[in-house]
Amino acid sequence: RDLLDFARPPLPKPVECDVNQAVRSVLKLIHPGPAKAPALEILEELDPRLPGVWGDPHQIRQVLLNICLNASQSIATGGRIAVKTWVEETSGPSRVHVAVTDTGAGIPPEHFGRIFEPFFTTKHHGTGLGLSISKSIVERHGGSIRIGSREGEGTRVEIELPVGPIHPEPEQLS
Repeated sequence: RDLLDFARPPLPKPVECDVNQAVRSVLKLIHPGPAKAPALEILEELDPRLPGVWGDPHQIRQVLLNICLNASQSIATGGRIAVKTWVEETSGPSRVHVAVTDTGAGIPPEHFGRIFEPFFTTKHHGTGLGLSISKSIVERHGGSIRIGSREGEGTRVEIELPVGPIHPEPEQLS
């Protein structure tokens, strides 16, 4: 499915999305509960004033799931994943931010420049398409994705999405 999404990404089917709800549903999927995963701590700091974003809720959850799964997989014997949402209100259009920070292994400097490349992976399983597809989805929604990491200390992924309607690129209209 990753390969098909990469080769022919589906167009977003935009509606007003609740990003906090998307975060909560993804976190329920990745954390089986303290009895099964006592060493994984998940912190939520979700802004209750967060406005809806105009986007495809399935695709936004797909991005969040990929990022949160990467975070949980980077934590070998225990650690923390913190997810924070907030709205940035500037003189231009408002932007919704989601930051996922983990205390995992981090990204080695020699790999950092390749993390969004299709088929690049350091895992024994997987396709290496998750971050590439996630970046494409976020950009099709008029947003951006940034990653910061220190090897041995963890990674922070920040997604920024516009509050207003998305405007597809001309080639997406056909």
